[in-house]
Amino acid sequence: MAHPILISGAGIAGLAAAIALTAKGFSVRVLEKRKEFSDAGAGIQIGPNGVKALAALGLREAVELRAFRPTALGIHSATTGRTLTRFGLNPATERRFCAPYLTLLRSDLQSVLHDAARAAPGVTIVTDFEVSAFDSKADDVTVSSPDGGRESGSVLIGADGLWSQIRLAQKNPVPVASGYAAFRALTPRTTVLDGPPTPFCAPDVGLWLSRSVHVVHYPVSLGELLNIVVIVKAPSGSYDWDQAGAPADLAPHLVGCAPALVAMLRSIPEWRRWSVFAQPCDGPWASGRTLRIGDAAHPMLPFLAQGAVMALEDAVVLGDTLADTPDDLLPALARFESLRRRRVARVVQASQRNGMIYHMSGPAGVARDFALRWLRPENLLIRFDWLYGYDVRRTE
Repeated sequence: MAHPILISGAGIAGLAAAIALTAKGFSVRVLEKRKEFSDAGAGIQIGPNGVKALAALGLREAVELRAFRPTALGIHSATTGRTLTRFGLNPATERRFCAPYLTLLRSDLQSVLHDAARAAPGVTIVTDFEVSAFDSKADDVTVSSPDGGRESGSVLIGADGLWSQIRLAQKNPVPVASGYAAFRALTPRTTVLDGPPTPFCAPDVGLWLSRSVHVVHYPVSLGELLNIVVIVKAPSGSYDWDQAGAPADLAPHLVGCAPALVAMLRSIPEWRRWSVFAQPCDGPWASGRTLRIGDAAHPMLPFLAQGAVMALEDAVVLGDTLADTPDDLLPALARFESLRRRRVARVVQASQRNGMIYHMSGPAGVARDFALRWLRPENLLIRFDWLYGYDVRRTE
């Protein structure tokens, strides 16, 4: 019997890859270090390119049943409170890119992927198995866990996230602190709608810009909840992952912000916070019988809402690439990397560039705000043709 494909990690990248591979006839074993799945991460945005990847996985309808379709992207000055521009998302993105723009809870996306993977006849999910070491040989690869567990497969796909053990074993660069920290919160949307009219009430993705802070918010849970993320400049590595936070922790970062924005953020009693890390993409993703995908290969800053979407694209391309040579997978791993590197590098660079634009100050910030006020909204959407118009089933 042929060895199964091993996948380390049952997050978005790992489960999506398992679904894509089993659809091509492969047997897959997903090894997850956690005993249970969590809802860490709160909200998530899925652009049209991500929705097309979900369609290729056969999951678009299931995800849309749990998602919200924001009407527009509204961009505001966090200093003055003034709306700089507002351009349509839905239905404009579906007309232009053949797919909508969706927002939902990360746990809802994870649930859809988990259910689909469990239902797939070729997928086995093994929990409480942390891949701590692996041995890549001529004919197979063997992985082991700290408690002595062992699994063998034809290849190993590292989908184990930002702090990937596969990356460490391959002696690739470790993630570095970006100088930003993120605060996130979920609040019932009824509390916003019952208050004074503000951009938080709109069925939009909202984006507030200033030198020291930027804020993103959008409805999730079919519009019942509002997800809010606040990105601030902070000392490198100042927060661990998913720490508890409070309005007092945010207060120093909100000095000089518009009263309506400050009032909204201060009204939320509970926050979660963490430092934002990134990692260079210059190390090889494929090595021997191993390949890294998703955040394990190319984590990116959260300024373009494409981290999870790149993982979904990776999964579809991985399934198609390995299916081209099912009896000779090693060249397929290298071919996957060559197909994805240029695309992912452009997204990483665009996310970094957005971060600089969001936090401009002085004359540069004034020029940015002026350009946003006077640029025609439809021209803003055109600028995303390269990103949202991408056909995941077309080779580059």
